[in-house]
Amino acid sequence: MNRTLYYHKDIWIIHHTTEIERIMAFPEKPFYRLKCAVQKYAWGKIGFNSTVAQLLSRCDSSTQVEKDSPYAELWMGVHPNGPSEVILNDDHTSTQSGNVSAPLLSAITQNPIDFLSRPILDQFGRTLPFLLKVLSVSTALSIQAHPDKQLAKKLHASRPDLYKDDNHKPEMAIALTQFEAMVGFRPVSEISDFLDTFPEFAEVIGTEAVQKFRVFVGRGESQNALRSVFSSLVSASQDVVTAQVGSIVSRLSSLKKEHSSGSIEELVLRLNTQFPNDVGIFCLFLLNVVHLEPGQAIFLHANEPHAYLHGDCIECMATSDNVVRAGLTPKYKDVETLTSMLYYESFPARELIFSGDIYKSTKHTKLYASPVDEFSVLKTELPSGSVEVIPPIDGPSIALVVDGEFEVVADKVDGDSTIWTKGQSSFIKPGVQLTMKSTKGTATLYRAFCAL
Repeated sequence: MNRTLYYHKDIWIIHHTTEIERIMAFPEKPFYRLKCAVQKYAWGKIGFNSTVAQLLSRCDSSTQVEKDSPYAELWMGVHPNGPSEVILNDDHTSTQSGNVSAPLLSAITQNPIDFLSRPILDQFGRTLPFLLKVLSVSTALSIQAHPDKQLAKKLHASRPDLYKDDNHKPEMAIALTQFEAMVGFRPVSEISDFLDTFPEFAEVIGTEAVQKFRVFVGRGESQNALRSVFSSLVSASQDVVTAQVGSIVSRLSSLKKEHSSGSIEELVLRLNTQFPNDVGIFCLFLLNVVHLEPGQAIFLHANEPHAYLHGDCIECMATSDNVVRAGLTPKYKDVETLTSMLYYESFPARELIFSGDIYKSTKHTKLYASPVDEFSVLKTELPSGSVEVIPPIDGPSIALVVDGEFEVVADKVDGDSTIWTKGQSSFIKPGVQLTMKSTKGTATLYRAFCAL
């Protein structure tokens, strides 16, 4: 028996019927509270150590956080692996228990202009082009990259079991806590120094590949140098990798000093406890290691190698879940695809980090601008009692409160206010101006949006 919802004079009527088809109406509101999916991957932080679990416990009283379970990701969007639902009978002041909900994608497909705007609909179709997440990382994620659109279509067509969709996946990470990651290739000068000072690294690369690397560097052919050394590393035999990991771990462990947290030596030892004898450990010598403070961000282009190592962050991306892996994982490593697809450019780590700029006429809101059409991110951080007016955005957006409490007034509801508390997320329609006031100490909100 199915449950069909009817909307009549501001009242939702639940009617049980044996008919297969549902009749669904969506109340006219400027924003809708969301019910979001949680991913409990093994690499997530455990119990309430996880920001994901903390936010989940505050926004959904029907969910009991398990103190011994990992809570890795909170998803806000329409991706089929973790689609959000809109709460239909909610005033944003109560928990989700007992509320009536419907898929966000259904709301979009049935009301595309209202929920997306005409420009977004014309470019991306009847779907939300971005996916907003919170990540809580305890152990390192895999050495990976995400394919561009052309490659994604090819991979999905040939291996739909492995590559689930045909979209690209550029992404942005904004630190909520101190956050560590490997991002992009180091300058070749740094890699050359590591080959001199860490003999185990040079042994895994191999004498011939090291010589080729130095020749390319001498010619100023940095892309060829990076391609040759990375390809040699991820193609090394497991016997060689195991021997050299054992050697470097033994040598670093025997040094009569404590390695500082986040140093290359400490990271080698740490990653070996998480992924013993994995070739990805040596990627520390090829990829930039970045340490983000809360509010700092990095952007990851398609075909750019990276791995998140530890910490909590806001992550926004194009709606995709495609990943090509080559290390720090028990999952399938598609080495041939990864080495052929990567963007072999190097940058100093300091050039990869940014902190956002003041957004339009606001005083307490920063824009983390993205170079892709699918998304950018706003961060609103209001001191207690402060008020911020966020101008209308000409496209769909999703907001998540990560700290404190906001009183929110939308221009389309004649001054009526609602309360957004920590952990609450909301889908906001295009063209809505929000007036926000912090009511309990400093309040912080992140908002992903698409506006062409």
